[in-house]
Amino acid sequence: MGFKMITIGITAWNEEKSIERAVNSALNQNFPEDFEIIVDCGGTDNTVSVVKNIAKKNKKVKIIIDKERKGKPNALNKILKKAKGDKIILTDGDVYMGDKAVYFLVKHLRNFDAVSGRPVPTNDRKTELGFWAHLSYEMMNRERMKQAKNNSLFHVSGYLFAFKKHVIDSVPLNALADDAVIGATILSKGYKIGYSPESRIYVKFPTTKSDFLKQKRRTRAGFYQLKEMFNLKTRSMKNEFTAHFKESVFYPDNLKERFYLIDFYFYTAYSWFLANYDFKIKKKKFSEIWKEVKSTK
Repeated sequence: MGFKMITIGITAWNEEKSIERAVNSALNQNFPEDFEIIVDCGGTDNTVSVVKNIAKKNKKVKIIIDKERKGKPNALNKILKKAKGDKIILTDGDVYMGDKAVYFLVKHLRNFDAVSGRPVPTNDRKTELGFWAHLSYEMMNRERMKQAKNNSLFHVSGYLFAFKKHVIDSVPLNALADDAVIGATILSKGYKIGYSPESRIYVKFPTTKSDFLKQKRRTRAGFYQLKEMFNLKTRSMKNEFTAHFKESVFYPDNLKERFYLIDFYFYTAYSWFLANYDFKIKKKKFSEIWKEVKSTK
């Protein structure tokens, strides 16, 4: 029996510069079934106005307005509650889908209960943070390819992933790394996660080191939280370094990129230190750890 409808959920807060492209990239997909797009949005800029204008022109686009920021998990839960589709695809308002991204997610869902897409950086590799972006996402892609081959994929990408509606109906409101928590929840129920490298989602990586630390200290605090929630072995500084070190050594194309690589590992280690300080030592609240990263918008 085939799926009746696809729901694409997009979360956006202060993303007036990118939300139109994000929604249009969803509208322009090759949909194998009927679909709807639900945008949960808000902020202090013109994000809501932009989405309202899109919704006026296309009835497939529905809007949920947030008057105050309560976190991405809260926005995801509102989308899940409103969704009519029996297949859900979640993405963000500061990224955009590649051609046929939805088509391939749907194709892989025939054999899996959830499927992760592939993040691709839009940053220029010639810059230091651009090099970090290309290195990070390429190592992540290789890791997911290996895990998918061994049927051991456990971490969906929060930038783009799909799942059958009955698999998950809500996200814990205190989830620091919502994608990791969703992946662990899916696996804890006995479901399987697949990988669709053809489903590309284009992402702007942080362009400053301070924003890199903001983003990574939150997600890494999320992995500490994940270990407490599910009592499972997940990503750590040790396995992150050992899993990618050999491959990353050969990734630089020139001497300048080799210095970029050294700097990358220093800041990666520092982000784990900060995450440990935030989550384990200071025991900070969700609102204290979750900081807006402006350079990715």
